[in-house]
Amino acid sequence: MSIKSTTYPFCEALERDGDLVRVTQEIDPILDAAAITRIVYENDGPAALLENVKGAKNGLFHILGAPNRLRKNPKMRTFGDVVDLLSLPSPLIHQQDGGKYIHTNGMHVVQFPDGRWTNWSIARAMISDKRHLVGLVIESQHIWQIYQLWKKEGKKCKWAQCLGVPPAGIMAASMPIR
Repeated sequence: MSIKSTTYPFCEALERDGDLVRVTQEIDPILDAAAITRIVYENDGPAALLENVKGAKNGLFHILGAPNRLRKNPKMRTFGDVVDLLSLPSPLIHQQDGGKYIHTNGMHVVQFPDGRWTNWSIARAMISDKRHLVGLVIESQHIWQIYQLWKKEGKKCKWAQCLGVPPAGIMAASMPIR
């Protein structure tokens, strides 16, 4: 199998190999989506592609309001008052979670203040309100160490959340560096 640069060809390759099942009935993002994923994992089943998540009308890009120009320029950045995290069909994964998680397979990108190194990592981020996410930052992880450097300089830590990252990027972000 060749390296897949987007999720779509990756899913197609999984499907050809019998490692993907398409779930077309409507699935509620409140607990049900996570339960399906957990059952598949525990039973070593094929990946479940949830094609009809409640609240995700016409697909995620339609909800995000992706403009037609996106076809010509694949970078999409949203800033300021137009950001509305609450409008996304985000799952509630566990009954005791503090809220819905938007960032379960995306990537955090955090750079040293002097720019000499950039950390890619995967960590959950929970929607706090329309424009804010919260997440766990653990002392032993690079993201915390980089945050401390920014704090020492008296500046806000520059951070980016990336969704729709090619599968190879997600794999690289999840690998430890020794």
